[in-house]
Amino acid sequence: MRRATLLVLLVLALPASAMAAGPPTVSKQAPANITQTAATLRATVNPRGQATSFHFEYGPTAALGAATGEAPAGAGTTSRAASARIAGLEPATTYFWRVVATNAAGVTASPQGTFKTATPPGTIRIRVAQGTVPFGAVTAVSGQVLGPQPGGATIAIERQRFPYNEPYNQLGTTVRTAADGTFAFASVGPFFGPTHIRAVRRTGPAVASPAA
Repeated sequence: MRRATLLVLLVLALPASAMAAGPPTVSKQAPANITQTAATLRATVNPRGQATSFHFEYGPTAALGAATGEAPAGAGTTSRAASARIAGLEPATTYFWRVVATNAAGVTASPQGTFKTATPPGTIRIRVAQGTVPFGAVTAVSGQVLGPQPGGATIAIERQRFPYNEPYNQLGTTVRTAADGTFAFASVGPFFGPTHIRAVRRTGPAVASPAA
């Protein structure tokens, strides 16, 4: 009985920091100030009584691939705000991210979250089914209009022949976009040598996709 009482007294005598010591805990918060090319990643970090640092990992896939620099989170026993501004992102793109905190007791990573960068006004994405097309053959082309009023737009495909110093000219007929801005050409061509193609909006805001 005396030994149990002594143990209780020793535990009560320990400082709160010693009782709380352990690997850090982390929690994600919604990213803020998202633009076409940047965002502020936010989280909370509890150092649990030991000197702790944190960083954010992010990327366009679940493999992440990029990280912010290490930043101090202190050595307290309560959660504190943590954030980092990231830039150089691609517009209209979903990014995966997480926060990672480290102290002498271990490393803790949050579950991954996602956010999407802002869409520039009047953007067109284009996808070509084949990067290399047999001489005299055709290929399928699809894409999506992003930005204001994407549905019901008239889209044309234009081409520019090698050595790419002549104007673009329309290739074939036009199509209309679906409500979400997607469009598809089942047969574009024929092609008789290296060629740039692009999608051009004929109605609404005038815009062209990057060349493919």
